[in-house]
This record gives sequence, structure tokens and C-alpha cells, in this order.
Amino acid sequence: MLLGGGMPQAYWYGAGDVAESALRPGTIVEVPLRTRTVPGVVIETGRPALGFEVRPLARLAPDGARVPEDWIELLRWISSYYLT
Repeated sequence: MLLGGGMPQAYWYGAGDVAESALRPGTIVEVPLRTRTVPGVVIETGRPALGFEVRPLARLAPDGARVPEDWIELLRWISSYYLT
């Protein structure tokens, strides 16, 4: 699951050509969203039974940038507290 492109919700994507071992919470990626590719942040990994097909990630961020995991915890808290 990842947050992408200023969208108000999280979306699930598959690893595609990206090695699953390279994907951890905080990994910055590029993902397809409708007709464009947008940046996103991996906030959760796994293979849940979703009941629908997921699109693959486009690629990892070119510079290997990451968001620290403690920031993700803070952002989740802010999101739930302020309902954003």
C-alpha cells in the first residue's frame, strides 16, 4: 500500500519489476495513477487477498530516497487525528 500524488487515500500496487526486498515502509516510488505517473511513498507491504488485480509500480525513486519510518508513524497519527 502506498500514498500517492497528493491523493487523500492509500492505494495498493504490486511490485512489478521492482524486487520486493527493495520495498519497505518509507521507500519512495513512482506509480501509475489514471493517465499519469505520480510519486508515492510505501507505507505498508504484504500480499493481502484484495479480490481485485493491482497495477505494478512504475519504478523506485531514481535517487533511492526514503522517508524515515518514524515519520510515517507520525503522519499516520496526524492523518487519523485531523482526519486528513
